[in-house]
Amino acid sequence: MNNKWFKRGFMHVKIYIEDDKLYSVNDDENDDMEYLSDQSLSESESELDTRMRFTSLPRPASLNAFDIISFSRGFDLSGLFEEGTDGARFVSGAHVSNIISKLEEIAKVVSFSIRKKDCRTSLEGSREGVKGPLTIAAEIFELKPSLRVVEVKKK
Repeated sequence: MNNKWFKRGFMHVKIYIEDDKLYSVNDDENDDMEYLSDQSLSESESELDTRMRFTSLPRPASLNAFDIISFSRGFDLSGLFEEGTDGARFVSGAHVSNIISKLEEIAKVVSFSIRKKDCRTSLEGSREGVKGPLTIAAEIFELKPSLRVVEVKKK
């Protein structure tokens, strides 16, 4: 690569892999800077703090067309691979942090312990049942930037 033809206009690109997708570090930094520069100058500090807090949270996994199609009961093949799982899905326009905080509130009311990792949350009961403690798993997916799908399952 010592040939000047290969060096002409060369720009070193730093990448990282997340959820089997390639992302450029430079693109993320540029998006953040453009986003911040587009904000109104009259915005208060508390609004800016809230906005920065929401942008610093991990982004939920995005759903592709195959995932969305598999939500249909007619195309759901999970019964072939998983034993009967009780679960539900719903769509929410709330931000990820609001959904997780609501799950935390519910866990406190029913005396469950909570474990969080990225956009996955597990609520575990403190009392032993016949099959062990009740564990409820909630996972948040991004349908589009303003909509999230929350999948809740009994484990």
